[in-house]
Amino acid sequence: MSLASGGQYLIFTLRNRDFAVPIDHVWEINRMPQITPVPMKEAHVVGVINLRGKVIAVVDLGLMFGHSAYQPSKESCVLILQSRKDKVGTIVDCVKSVVQVSSGDIEPCVLYGDTGSQHYFNGMAKIGPDLAVMIDIENALSEVQTPHDAVA
Repeated sequence: MSLASGGQYLIFTLRNRDFAVPIDHVWEINRMPQITPVPMKEAHVVGVINLRGKVIAVVDLGLMFGHSAYQPSKESCVLILQSRKDKVGTIVDCVKSVVQVSSGDIEPCVLYGDTGSQHYFNGMAKIGPDLAVMIDIENALSEVQTPHDAVA
């Protein structure tokens, strides 16, 4: 697995931890929409939303990363992330900021305990005194079956 590269990153909070995704993978940020549950889906897929006429799968990244299911709050929102494959909605607790991260501020991930989700991460960004886990969007979203996959 290769280490993340420097650039602009969106920082968000998920289960009291900071995460970072490259800003060029962020399509848009939406308030919590009405999510329609769908049958026969992976546990981390919450359902689908209608985004201006396009059906988008919505996932709970926390479940993918081994945390408990999300508890919506007034700050919860859905990030629409773009992978090479498709757009996917991801529920986050809150969006914090967009920051410039230099390559020198990126370290390899240090993960303890259950490392089953470690392939979703490609670095730790040092942002001032804080750290943010950097998400490898292509690896994380490649396991999400989108509505378009189901018809194909």
